[in-house]
Amino acid sequence: MGFEPGKSDSRLYVRRNKDGKMCFIVIYVDDMVVFCHSEQEFEEIRVKLGQHFKLYSLGDLRQFLGIHIEKVDGHYTMCQESYIEKLLGRFGHGDAKSSKVPLDPGYIKQKEETALPTNTSYRSLVGSLLYVAVNTRPDISVGTSLLCRKVSNPTDRDCTEAKRMLRYLKGTKNLRLHLGGGSEGLECFVDADWTGNESDQKSNSG
Repeated sequence: MGFEPGKSDSRLYVRRNKDGKMCFIVIYVDDMVVFCHSEQEFEEIRVKLGQHFKLYSLGDLRQFLGIHIEKVDGHYTMCQESYIEKLLGRFGHGDAKSSKVPLDPGYIKQKEETALPTNTSYRSLVGSLLYVAVNTRPDISVGTSLLCRKVSNPTDRDCTEAKRMLRYLKGTKNLRLHLGGGSEGLECFVDADWTGNESDQKSNSG
């Protein structure tokens, strides 16, 4: 059908049409999402795939891998509110007070502490936070990356901050990531924090 595997992800297939427009197919186990420019093109793809596989077309994309997707004013928004609610229940934070910040600003300046006897729960929580960060919540990506560094030997302080991030998500669970629909550029100024991490004397933030 003219599709080629994506270079960055083997589950992504890309086709460039004669008019220069691109079409994408994303596959995860038995779920498939098709992105194209017209209903006619979608129908052509559906019919050809249907000749080889038993398919069910569920219409416009609304839910995929725990991510709620909605089309608003010509662009798409993505949200993981229901997934965050499940995390709150799973880790016993359904009734916890929400946090205004994802991470204590003084966290990276902490002194080394004794590691916890087991890291299973911490690994599970940080892995779940990472899934949210890479999909719909870039605002927690820096904090999550810092927590990921401690999955081998987490301390009480690390667990406290991971739970703080979960409480932050509780208070902001309805935030949506908007894709497209604007032409504004992003301007950013950053300076290193000059050995902000006292444990390894590295600069972690700006």
